[in-house]
Amino acid sequence: MYSSLISSIYWNISFRFDMIKQKREESVKDISIDEKIKQLEEEEEKVRAQRKERRKERKRRFEPREEEIPNEEVSSLMGFSGFGGSRKNC
Repeated sequence: MYSSLISSIYWNISFRFDMIKQKREESVKDISIDEKIKQLEEEEEKVRAQRKERRKERKRRFEPREEEIPNEEVSSLMGFSGFGGSRKNC
């Protein structure tokens, strides 16, 4: 019984290794190096486009709108001349 168990385990293991080996060979044949390079370049291009879009979105978010820019005449009438700078030493 012991020898039959060993032979069945050996058979299962060798069969499994052969299956894995065949799958690897098939995957290598299916995708050539040129195709892999093209896929990687396409993925990099997508990432670049996403980064560029995020940068543009950030710039749009922080751009001052025309409504928010204070008018110099209005600020002078209100007595507003700038931010800070009038610190008094006591």
